[in-house]
Amino acid sequence: MRSLLHTRNLQAHPNPTEQSEKEAADSQREDVELARRVAELWPRQHLFTGLFWVACAACLVMLFQVSKLEDRPPEEELWDGIDDNTTSTTTSTTRTTTRRQVTSTYPPPLMTESEEVSVLCGGLESCRDRPFIGVNLGGWLVLDNHLLPTFMNGSADERSFIAKLDPSEAKATMDAHWSSFVTQDDISRLANEGRVTHVRIPTGYWLFSEDAVDGYVTGGERYLFRLLDWLKIYQMKAVLVLDELPGRGSASGSFFDSKEAFDVAQRFIKRFAEFVLRSNRNKLTLDVIVGVEPLKEPPWRFWNDAYGLRTFYEAAVPILRKALSREKVAILLGFGGPTHRDEGVEWLERKREENVDVYTSVFYDTHIFHNYGDNDAPGRSWRLEVDSCKTCCRDPVLLKPLLAARVSVVVGEYSVQTGFRGGSWSGSLEYLRVQTSLWAASSGIAGSFYWNFKRQRRAGEDAGSDPQSASFLELLEASRNRSSSTPRLITRRAAKPCPGKDLSDCPAFRAGEVLWTDDCEWKSKDIGGAVARPETIS
Repeated sequence: MRSLLHTRNLQAHPNPTEQSEKEAADSQREDVELARRVAELWPRQHLFTGLFWVACAACLVMLFQVSKLEDRPPEEELWDGIDDNTTSTTTSTTRTTTRRQVTSTYPPPLMTESEEVSVLCGGLESCRDRPFIGVNLGGWLVLDNHLLPTFMNGSADERSFIAKLDPSEAKATMDAHWSSFVTQDDISRLANEGRVTHVRIPTGYWLFSEDAVDGYVTGGERYLFRLLDWLKIYQMKAVLVLDELPGRGSASGSFFDSKEAFDVAQRFIKRFAEFVLRSNRNKLTLDVIVGVEPLKEPPWRFWNDAYGLRTFYEAAVPILRKALSREKVAILLGFGGPTHRDEGVEWLERKREENVDVYTSVFYDTHIFHNYGDNDAPGRSWRLEVDSCKTCCRDPVLLKPLLAARVSVVVGEYSVQTGFRGGSWSGSLEYLRVQTSLWAASSGIAGSFYWNFKRQRRAGEDAGSDPQSASFLELLEASRNRSSSTPRLITRRAAKPCPGKDLSDCPAFRAGEVLWTDDCEWKSKDIGGAVARPETIS
């Protein structure tokens, strides 16, 4: 065809000015003839074949572009695709997803209880059929004057402690503390001796900022990364908790002092989520973090404030869920104590029904203690058998409404503290045993975190003088120094708590009427088969 066109173009006219109408007609006939001959050289079926291959090439290009979208790094799509102000309806409809070109049901189904628990298990076989045993690493990345009385030397909190030091001294002091308070030997002992599989780590918002914030010392992030590496080595998992957020105060009578402070808090929630995502994608700390908690022990009295706890959770949970898949990372929410708040339970149930994709794998974090106004209420004295009675008889009734709700539960904090000093190692170890038996007998409880893994004793103070304030590591040491008959932690699921005790000796408590401050006395002096010791502390 190219030669024919070339010949056509090379044809010369000896005298173009004398071209006649006859020549014009001849030229037209030649064009028609040329078109006919081209058609003979390029049959119609060839044209269809060409169009077919062009279409195939276009399809390949489109598939390549879709695969690029699917494979792009999560950091690029971190905040795409979910509208903070949108809540999905409970009505099931059909939606076609353009990226994967599949038909799915929206909203996605709720996970079963076991599937949600498996998120917190993080692939650990040991906690698939029993509640996990965890500890809190309090006092490390956020200073706590109750846990560090000598180190903090009378300072009420971390900010006031640092304010007493010049910048270089503050940096050196905090580096030394971060390096020594949690060691690899501690993690090894927790894993091997204590059968601990999870740690709950309070962190401060300043940890996730590159610049000095509000007078705090930065740089703790690298020590946190080192810890996550150790946890990976010992096949343990972590839950990260924001202990504090900027702008949150109670003096003004508001949870957050202003809209500006509320917005700043949301930005730190986003940085918090970004840190978790980066850590879980790093080969050294791959998938170690299985849970996050946007705020530790928030005060319930601010639940309904304009910028209060409920508003905060309704903003923070979608931010966290955008970055952190419900199949990979659980979200824990605290509602103030003790045990639970009915309104908080109802709110979480409703949100899980209204916005399944966001609120699946969101756990209710309850904290259970027998001090802070229970054992140590005015006019009371402590007796050895009172805490076993409350744990075996009263607390199961207190927990019943929470466990009956359509929410998953974690005991974020508990201890052997009674509100009084003294006691005995045998009493504290028994108290620990019956508490873990209650978590095991409560099918809705995924696991628990003891408060705290370690504590600093005052100068001249021996742990043996106050076993009721013992840390988990101190309890491990006491257990190791005693006979093999010392009670062990109970983790195997059971129908009832407190094995070996006669629960028919329990006093009667009614769900909905029982209070967390109600006293408890076994009916018989033979406390479930164990004779009560005449040990009273007032």
